[in-house]
Amino acid sequence: MDGKLSQSDKEQLEDFVGLGPRRFTLLYSITRDGCSSATFHQRCDYQGPTVTVLYNQQGSVYGGYTSASWSSIGTTTRDDKAFLFQLQFSGSSRPNKFSITNTAYSIYCHASNGPVFGGNAGYDLNCFSGTINKSGAYYQLNGGNSFGTNYSMSGVSSWNGIHNGNLQVTELEVYSVCVQPSTTSASTGTDDKECEAWGRHPEFGDELRQELLQEIASMQPYSELKLQEYRVLLIGPVGAGKSSFVNTVCSAFRGRIVQRATCGDQQHSFTKSYQAYNVKTQKNAPLHFRLCDTRGLEPDLGINMKEFDYLVNGHFNAESSISLEDKMFVVKPSLAEKVHCVVFVLDASTLDKLDPGVIIKMKEFVKITARGNTKQALLLTKIDIADNYVKESPQHALSSFAIQDVVVKASNMFGFPRYSILPVKNYEEEAEMREDVDILALLALRKILHFAEDYMDGILNDRGFGAESFLYSESDDLALETEAASESA
Repeated sequence: MDGKLSQSDKEQLEDFVGLGPRRFTLLYSITRDGCSSATFHQRCDYQGPTVTVLYNQQGSVYGGYTSASWSSIGTTTRDDKAFLFQLQFSGSSRPNKFSITNTAYSIYCHASNGPVFGGNAGYDLNCFSGTINKSGAYYQLNGGNSFGTNYSMSGVSSWNGIHNGNLQVTELEVYSVCVQPSTTSASTGTDDKECEAWGRHPEFGDELRQELLQEIASMQPYSELKLQEYRVLLIGPVGAGKSSFVNTVCSAFRGRIVQRATCGDQQHSFTKSYQAYNVKTQKNAPLHFRLCDTRGLEPDLGINMKEFDYLVNGHFNAESSISLEDKMFVVKPSLAEKVHCVVFVLDASTLDKLDPGVIIKMKEFVKITARGNTKQALLLTKIDIADNYVKESPQHALSSFAIQDVVVKASNMFGFPRYSILPVKNYEEEAEMREDVDILALLALRKILHFAEDYMDGILNDRGFGAESFLYSESDDLALETEAASESA
């Protein structure tokens, strides 16, 4: 779906933004994705510059632009480049740009709201909050407008001259707005001097690398839960780079190329059984997380759905002969034995060639993970093969349109929000350490551990803490008893 925004309106918006040709990529559409603040944030948070466009039954088209990223943190965001706009009024072209006058209140970001422009004394354009169901041919948005509070609405006397006096929209779309690739640039169409990163990040360098190493080294589970470490499960097709990621993370912390996990190219998985790796610093101090490597997924081989369910929920720390009758089977796993974040690993260079049987299996695994509220992320490896521009320097992955396209494909294929899709380049051919390889891996690892922390937050908020027994419920016992009976039958 390309969206409703016409080419002439895109060109008008390019003129309003004033930075040359733009590339418009549809992130969110209420007719496609549902009118929900949760879905809006899932698809639009941390995507860089965006334009929000509303369409009504009278043929009016209007909205707002921000160069800042949307988020769910519950605060206003400063953006001196933000503006509101009008493109069409009652079916006729009427281009108007309404510049920001109070940059401290350019946009308001909150998990309960959709796009909101303005803040403090009033929201100039507040689209909606919560979930809005379609009413006949339109959606009756429940936001509102405080005319001219933080934006200059010169040339229009009231909001009635923009949206015909109602918030009954037939569509609301959010597009990412990036630099349009040049026909004379490198193979990916990116322009080194001009390209804005679709994955926002601090400036790469040793300072960032050291900050990430220190921050990750300081991370550990909440003391109330009495856990020693986060448990992260890596799962993906044969050759995707799960074991290589383990080695890359270990290398980043040891300061030298490390080969803890066995890896290589072959038809079937190099990893033959479940392996849990701890990671240590240069001073041999253990960190508070464990990376659990698994056999590569194949259509008819490797882990099946039942085995995966048992692994994620801590019933079994192995991958073969998993059975309720096995003496190693844990009937009532503790929180320490459960997986806190599942990381699916895919080869970015071969995503289009992924076996249909593996796709089906992975989608089922995604459902199983979500059902238990375990957090999940998707790691994109071999980005240097997917894009020669990235091969020059892995940090270009965050400004490469080729990698951005792979992220979008992976998101559409498996339903992951884009902020949870993490590009990395593993150590494979290198004989020496590379700062940019370390930083990409550490950025991904930090986000994965944040997701594991979110899982812990859910445990504390939903069930309280104290006795170990809260980690397992009577309904879990009943489910296992039922399964045991069916197996014996």
